[in-house]
Amino acid sequence: MNILGIETFLKIAQLRSITGTAEELHLSQSTVSHRLKLLEEAIGEPLIIRSKGRRSIELTPRGQAFVPLAERWLLLAKDTERFQNGAIERSLTVASIDSINAFVLGPFYREIAGMPGHPLDLDVRTYQSFQVQEMVEKHEIDIGFLVRKHTSRTLIFRPIFQERHVLIGSLGEDESVLIDPRDLDPRYEVRANWSPDYLDWHNYYFDSSISPWVEVDTAALALNFFDNPKVWGIVPERAAALFRATAGLHVYRMPNPPPDRVCYQVEHRFPLENKRQAIDQFSSLLIAYLHKTGLRYP
Repeated sequence: MNILGIETFLKIAQLRSITGTAEELHLSQSTVSHRLKLLEEAIGEPLIIRSKGRRSIELTPRGQAFVPLAERWLLLAKDTERFQNGAIERSLTVASIDSINAFVLGPFYREIAGMPGHPLDLDVRTYQSFQVQEMVEKHEIDIGFLVRKHTSRTLIFRPIFQERHVLIGSLGEDESVLIDPRDLDPRYEVRANWSPDYLDWHNYYFDSSISPWVEVDTAALALNFFDNPKVWGIVPERAAALFRATAGLHVYRMPNPPPDRVCYQVEHRFPLENKRQAIDQFSSLLIAYLHKTGLRYP
């Protein structure tokens, strides 16, 4: 099966647009359509719904089912290429949820990429929590980062840092004043589920029947909704620091804050033999980075 077709299909599935895919991959629309057609012929079934008047592409049921298989195929192809080039022993595929990748580990990945000699070849990915765990179990990724600790016979969950939750918004200039979020209007809350412990805390303190201003699934998305001065939200402190720097939001402490959010590094109990050295090197660099940047290490 043609790897270019796989890559093109995944981009179509992500963007839901032939035109957008062509622009993203610097190809003509006819080339994108031809690659997709060859892939569909190889599989024997259509992967997208072709209808006039639709602005966006829709996947067929078979197309939706093919997405995770295509992702695994692409990962295997990249590992095969690294093996052929003799670089497999220093390559690592790392995955996390959005808020950890975007606000905590992004600068660390950049630091590794800029190291002299390029000691590790990173492939960084963002997935939902359950996907990260499943892919580590299947050896499809080497290291994962989660805020949910699961029971598993094949995985090791190691706490690597914890961060507080803080209140953000434009609720006053004085950030030294403690603000109890229960005194705020819940209809103006930007709500997110940061961890199981956070969700338990939120359900205990707030009436879940009241609809918030908006409910989001990533911290990056939350930033779009603070143009109203009445809007407030609770976020992990690393995200709050970026919101303060980029959007001028204020950060406040709470008298009865949620439990700290703990991030776990997830590894397979029996890692691939040719990845052990790279995993150990990555872990050592990460611990040094967390100490250097002041993140608390349990």
